[in-house]
Amino acid sequence: DPTALYDLVHSIPPQTLHVYTLAYLCPTSNLPQAPPSPRTLTALTHFFSALSPPPQLHCVCCHASFFDLSNTDMSCWIPHDDESALVDCAAYETLWGCCGGSIEGTGDMGPPDGWCYEGRHTTDTKHACFRADSTIHDNKLLVLCATMGCHG
Repeated sequence: DPTALYDLVHSIPPQTLHVYTLAYLCPTSNLPQAPPSPRTLTALTHFFSALSPPPQLHCVCCHASFFDLSNTDMSCWIPHDDESALVDCAAYETLWGCCGGSIEGTGDMGPPDGWCYEGRHTTDTKHACFRADSTIHDNKLLVLCATMGCHG
């Protein structure tokens, strides 16, 4: 009856199960108990043989690799673009063209707090336009992967 094993595996966070499993399969780790027997290793190898990792994707915004499963609303971060800052001395404020944000001062206070963009990774260049100073003909966000030296 697999119920007890199912309940145990279901109750353990995925990252904990992953780290635990790898620690016991690594021959150099200092384990508090004996490593799995050859019979157990054979059974585990057979059990996991049909498992394949999900495809690793490439974000066209931040150029990071990611798995769709772990893509959240806070996965992709783009810093503010210092070159987009415009100082309005008369109004005593600095406007940031990258995000449309503004801060008080004449450019000496740095960019607005946080990231210029924080959101989900994307592989679709049509959905990668978030900059306030971008147009349909001039997407200032997209830095081509060839320029960045990305692969894939």
